[in-house]
Amino acid sequence: MATARTPLTSLLVGEGGSGGALALAAPGNTWTAPDAYFSVIAPEAAAAILKRPPEQAGATADQLRLRPEDLVGLGIARGVVGPRPVSAEGVRDGA
Repeated sequence: MATARTPLTSLLVGEGGSGGALALAAPGNTWTAPDAYFSVIAPEAAAAILKRPPEQAGATADQLRLRPEDLVGLGIARGVVGPRPVSAEGVRDGA
């Protein structure tokens, strides 16, 4: 990817939780789905390494700043694409 002669775009559609996922992202042209995350490690694994109980994975995710809005704010992703997930009540998130 580093030597490609054509423009590249990456779309993160699920769990990008590895060094390989980071390496394959197109620098400056990465987009994310609204329910994806992007990090070198999953929040559950990070919590375990930090010797935190499993129920602290959410707080660890907050600290890792790996959610779509965080990625845009950090300049890692250009934006969030696609519709927001629909709740059990049929209402779109953030609507």
